[in-house]
Amino acid sequence: MAEETARKDHGPRKRFTKGQAVGVMVTGGLLLGFCALCAFVYWQLYSGHAAGLLETGSMLAAAGFVVAGLFVCAAGYNPAEQGRAASSLYAADLFGGCVAALLAGLLAIPSAGLLTTTLGAGLAAVSALLLL
Repeated sequence: MAEETARKDHGPRKRFTKGQAVGVMVTGGLLLGFCALCAFVYWQLYSGHAAGLLETGSMLAAAGFVVAGLFVCAAGYNPAEQGRAASSLYAADLFGGCVAALLAGLLAIPSAGLLTTTLGAGLAAVSALLLL
């Protein structure tokens, strides 16, 4: 009886459609990939290993793949409003990239160092994964 009352008070539980559930799983996988990339960069910096051109290019390509995948998953979350959502997400992506580059380049790296800044980026990715 109490369970029925609680459901009436809070309304029916929202369930993901199959496409939305797949999108959430893909987004989680991409965020895990970004966490792994941050851990790899942190390990390289911590061990003092100097990355060559091929390694740097590979890490940049991996980061671009993750960001593009997250963008596609977020834009496809609501297919009825996909065009409107994509333009808002693109604007937020550009603004966030600009602010992050300025904060990292002017504040975080000079004051805390590259190693700590990389750790902070990894922790931000983990917190985004937990919020998912």
